[in-house]
Amino acid sequence: MSLLSLMFEQPLLFLVLLAGFLLALSFHEMSHAWAARALGDHTAEEQGRLTLNPLAHIDPVGFILLLVAGFGYAKPVPYNPYRLKDAKWGPVLIALAGPGSNLLLGLIAIIFYGWLFTSLGPNNLLVVALWFLAKVNIALALFNIVPLPPLDGSKILLHILDRPQTRGAHRWFEQNGPYLLLLAIILNISNILPVFSWIPILSDQIFKGILAWF
Repeated sequence: MSLLSLMFEQPLLFLVLLAGFLLALSFHEMSHAWAARALGDHTAEEQGRLTLNPLAHIDPVGFILLLVAGFGYAKPVPYNPYRLKDAKWGPVLIALAGPGSNLLLGLIAIIFYGWLFTSLGPNNLLVVALWFLAKVNIALALFNIVPLPPLDGSKILLHILDRPQTRGAHRWFEQNGPYLLLLAIILNISNILPVFSWIPILSDQIFKGILAWF
């Protein structure tokens, strides 16, 4: 069921899930901007990206895909590598800030979910919201560590390949990675090849594993 159909069938649940998606995406992008500022580059901050306001991060096409296909994306956060204190590791740290922030937000949601589940019950809207917020943040973190441009995981791969003997592979991944990612998304959405089927499985295992500690 897409979010768009849910909007007409269960509008309150639709708003809760949409808010969860937007919070996860906004927190992710804001964390990139925060990391860039901490490393000396204020480009993202100057462009109004150091905020949780989803209007600063929403990409129109990504938002439509979110409603229709349950998969979306936000506008990438810009940074100037020449303004970073550490030009070598700065891009990697900025990239890791995104999925790292989602794992943190997911952990917080799981903690509150564990506290409230027993007293409020599984059908309480707040409990459902926390469950969804935890799952979507963990899934977003896992998706973004896939080493294909422009995802955050690609910054680690490109950093490893950024040496004379692997410069050709670096250039190839940088140029063709987005097309490989698009192909993988199309194959996954059309159910031709479930490329990303491991994400909800691993996300559920992580959720249950962390919850078991509370």
